[in-house]
Amino acid sequence: VTNQKISVWQAKPALAALDRDIGGLVQLKIQSSEGDIVYEPKLRSHLALLANDIEINFMPLRQVSQQGFAILSAQASAGEARLQADIQEANRLLGN
Repeated sequence: VTNQKISVWQAKPALAALDRDIGGLVQLKIQSSEGDIVYEPKLRSHLALLANDIEINFMPLRQVSQQGFAILSAQASAGEARLQADIQEANRLLGN
């Protein structure tokens, strides 16, 4: 947009999709030193908690933990795929 390759109206849907998908995966609006308490943890935080739990206990995962990890891992992969699609759309608009 700034270098006049595309118009604001052409870029707007791609930027909105990128903002939406990033916002779904990363908490960007934390304005408190206790933001991690005030706001719900995002997907990567859940995965990190599960991974930390596994490392500390050195016990086989319970079925519930395995299912939870599988769900969160699938959500992370889907989020990464959405971000890649958003980046590809932005590159297409820029002619890259």
